[in-house]
Amino acid sequence: MGNYPILSDADSIIMEILWEEKEVSSAYIVKEVDKTLGWTRQTVRTYLKRLMDKKLVGAKEEKKRFFMYYPIVSKEEYLSDRAGRFFNKHYDNLAHMVAGIAKTENISNKELDDLEKLIHELRAKENRDE
Repeated sequence: MGNYPILSDADSIIMEILWEEKEVSSAYIVKEVDKTLGWTRQTVRTYLKRLMDKKLVGAKEEKKRFFMYYPIVSKEEYLSDRAGRFFNKHYDNLAHMVAGIAKTENISNKELDDLEKLIHELRAKENRDE
């Protein structure tokens, strides 16, 4: 775990757009963030470059000086990586983490059923892999 860097709030905004749309131009991103943040084209390009340097975003040139940007890592993979880092840093084991969450949150019976279902699926997968 721990393959991906922490995203700044600004990085997260751009990644959310890329995860949602799969592949977009910088002009599309500018249009999207202009609604709420008023970022310029240069600001968006700066953040895209940073995300490319972090190996989270790729680009392909469609025409001369016209690039399409896409996420290299899926949202699920990124969030799983971040959760794994948090878990490894703060908890001795999974049971302690779940107990800590359960003590501070009102967990519904549906959520408990979902956890139980997940446990059964993981056990079944582990048995198939053996």
